[in-house]
Amino acid sequence: MEKHFLPQLFRTRLYMRFKVPFCGPGGVGKTSLAKRLIGEGFSPKERITVGVTHFVKKVPVENGDLTFTIWDIGGEERFRFLAPLFLRGARMVVYVFDVSRYETFVEIDEWRRVVEDAVGRVPGILVGNKIDGVRVVDSGEAEGYAKTHGLEYVETSASTGVGVDKLLEKMIQLSINAEKG
Repeated sequence: MEKHFLPQLFRTRLYMRFKVPFCGPGGVGKTSLAKRLIGEGFSPKERITVGVTHFVKKVPVENGDLTFTIWDIGGEERFRFLAPLFLRGARMVVYVFDVSRYETFVEIDEWRRVVEDAVGRVPGILVGNKIDGVRVVDSGEAEGYAKTHGLEYVETSASTGVGVDKLLEKMIQLSINAEKG
């Protein structure tokens, strides 16, 4: 596994943990994306997340490990009341929408409100997933939204793995920036 360079600030710390909720509407691929990040393959038969599921991704760095605990929060409306409980302690958040379903992009506003009510403003990444299919959400519109709301933006395909490494790099960069504080 590739080791990532971290600035001088991190050379005295051996282990850093970051709680990273994956938020967004149901069926956008949050679970599949999280599984790709931890090195599991894609399953087209993935079921909806009931409540929350978590995954752990360790990234080797110069003097230890950077550990992301990914909390995959069920996106169905019936589970949304649970979200504030699972958001506590989040150091950053990943908002995921499906580029082939415009309504999932619109729902990101509601997820941002849920997150900000629970933990305030934390660094975030907006992810346009399912880029291997028919696109309805224009990448320029999504990039503009991200910029307006102070989010990083990346596009991915959980099914093919495209963009997943870029998402991980952005997560690493946000964690570095958060520690510099």
